This record gives sequence, C-alpha cells and structure tokens, in this order.
Amino acid sequence: MRVASQQVQQDLLFYFSLLYLAVFILVGEAWYLYTIVAEDWFKQTSHKSYQMQTPIGSFHPGRVPRLTKEQKRKKEIERQRQKEKRLQKKGLLPLKPRQQYRSWVILPCPVEYRFMMDILSGKTFLQKMKSLQRYGEFLNPKPCELFPNYVPDPKFVNETKERKKQCETYMRENQRLRWIFKRFFIGWKIKNARIINDCDFITLVSISHPIRVYNLSSGCVYNFDSQSLLLHIHKRLLHNDGQIPDPLVPVNPFTNEPFSLSQLLGIHSAMKAQGKTSWALEAFAKSQFQIERFLNINRKPLRLHAMKSILFDYSDWEGRSTLLNFMDIHHEEHGAVFQKGLYTFFLREFPDEDKIQQWRSLCREYYEQEILAEDEDERNNAFYRVRVKTGPLCAPPHDLFVKRSFFLRSKKDGSQSSRHV
Repeated sequence: MRVASQQVQQDLLFYFSLLYLAVFILVGEAWYLYTIVAEDWFKQTSHKSYQMQTPIGSFHPGRVPRLTKEQKRKKEIERQRQKEKRLQKKGLLPLKPRQQYRSWVILPCPVEYRFMMDILSGKTFLQKMKSLQRYGEFLNPKPCELFPNYVPDPKFVNETKERKKQCETYMRENQRLRWIFKRFFIGWKIKNARIINDCDFITLVSISHPIRVYNLSSGCVYNFDSQSLLLHIHKRLLHNDGQIPDPLVPVNPFTNEPFSLSQLLGIHSAMKAQGKTSWALEAFAKSQFQIERFLNINRKPLRLHAMKSILFDYSDWEGRSTLLNFMDIHHEEHGAVFQKGLYTFFLREFPDEDKIQQWRSLCREYYEQEILAEDEDERNNAFYRVRVKTGPLCAPPHDLFVKRSFFLRSKKDGSQSSRHV
C-alpha cells in the first residue's frame, strides 16, 4: 500500500512539473510578443517621452534580448572608431584634423572679429590667414560683362579693409601668445620628463653621440646613439618582402610605437647636426615623413635594393630561386643543359665559388637594367650584352662536377673514419 502511494506521489510530481514548464514557456512567449508590439508602437509615437531608449528584455529560456537600432548604431560607431585608432597607430591613416580655430582663441575676442573668423575657411592659423588674404581680393572687383560700370562704395571698401586689418592683427597677436604659452609648457614638460635609459639599445654601452627623443604625452625621455638609431631607421625604411619593397614606419625600439611627426623632425635635424644621415632618411624627409609617398617616389631604388639584398644574402631562399631561374633562362637561350641539382648544391655549400659569383653579378646587372632603364632600346641592348657574357658560363661545368664528387668523397671518408674511432 505504501509503495502504491509513493508511486502516485511521483506521478503527480511529474505531471505538475510538466504543467509548470508549459506555463513557463507560454508566459515567456506572451511576453516576447508583447515586447515586439510595444516596440513598434513606441517607434510610431512622435513624443520624445515615448521613445524607447532601452530594449524590453524577453524572459524566455535560450533567447537573448535584441538590441534596438539606436544601440546597434552606437555599437557600430564605436567599432569604427576603434578600428580608426588602430590604423592611425600603425600609420595607415592620417590623424584626425585639429580643432576649430575658435577654440584656440586666448585673447578676449570682440563679436565682429569672432564672426569674421567663423566665416573664414580652414581650421588652423595658416589656413585662416590665407582665407583672409583671399577675402581682401574681393574688395577690388574687376569689371565684368554684366556690370561693366560697377564701382563699389568707397566708404564700404574702406571700412571693410580696416576691419580686415584689425582682424589680421588680432589673429597674429593671439597666435603669438599661443606660441609663447606652448613653448613655456613644452619646456616645463621637458624639464620634468623622466629619463628611461642611459645605454644604447643595440650595443648596450654608454652613448657617445646622444640623440634625445621626447614623448610629452607620457613624460618620458629616450636616449639613443645616433649611429644605432640611424641604422634602425634605415633598415625599417628599406624593408622588403622578397623582390617587393615593403618600407615600414620608423618606431621607437623601447615602446614599439611609431615616431610622431615632431619626433621625426627632431631626429632628422639632430642627425644632420652630427653629420650622420642616409639616403633613405633624406628621401623620407623629402616625402614629408609619409611612408606611402616615400614608396611611390622611390619605388625604383627600393626595388633595386630589395633585389641586391636577396641576391647577396646567401641564406635567402628567394635569392637562390631568383638566381636559379636566371641561370635556367640563359641556358635555354644558349641551347645548353641546365644542371639544376649541381648549381643548387653549390649555392648551398659553396656560395663563394667563382662561377657562382659571375652568375650572381650578371643577374644583378640584368635586373638593374630592367628596373632603371627608361628606353626600351637601351634595355634590349643591355639584355643582349648580358646574354653574350653568359655564353661561356653555359658550357658543361666539368670542374664543378669534380669538386662536388671530391667533396662528397671526403665527407664520406671522414664519417667512416669517425665511426672507426
């Protein structure tokens, strides 16, 4: 009897659980439908107090509350802002434009000057001054076909010229005061800056020819040796990916952050004062320290440097592949058999072999003419001269076969003698 009552209790508990779960699901679905209808109704109302600012969460197992269109828009804006910041740090996007000139005003500004500064185009001091100079040209209009006898009012012209002169004087005085305050502020920041290092980051010895780089945002001073910093910047500017030049933005070796424009200007002037520079740094300075402009202007010398660097780097597989391809093409032109395995062995084991060095110099000459030659006839003549020089090198390389066999035999004998020992 007791067993039967326990069975009934378990059955009742199971049915009540099913009923509770069904009610739970029905309530969740009803609340979800209510949120959809309420959201549509709130969007259709015109009064601001009925605008839905936050979504009404739906209470349902396995369902996530939806975001409103306003929240999605804010989320997308924040994502784009973070993406722009990352690209700006890498130097792939220009920095944001400066604030409007009106927010830079320090001196008390009369209403008429403030109105004139607002109508002038540009956001910086120099842009405002250029716009003010162009504004003066409209005061002396030239006669045209529609109004051949038009003469402006002399009183209006004189008043406008006087107002323009006073506005220009005010803007110059305001900018001069800004420069004084900025100079004082930067001097105070430099005086209280914290020195990060006393030794060179490459040689780890005391610095003989120091160059100081100030980071005013963090209040730090970094000391570099001029020769080490020049080598670091030169290598980054001449970076390549195989035969493709891929210059990198100069970065601070301690923080791995790109140098700012003011820091690059200071480094360049300090380098010139010490008489240490390179063609890459000078070309980068002439390109206004813009990496894309530097690549577009100096594409040919960068390609030539990339080709030379991979050809004369004996451990670079890209250089080996380029040289083997050059050998194969000229063997085919001269109707000779190309021993790829033999030359691959010598490029790996004996890269300083005389015959390999001759092939390497001819390959460099070939690609120099391909990159630098402007005239097509001149390029073809250079290619013909290279082809004539490669004729004797395409003969059967018996000496290379003998040297390889001798090397392999001596290596085999050495391994056997070491085993017996």
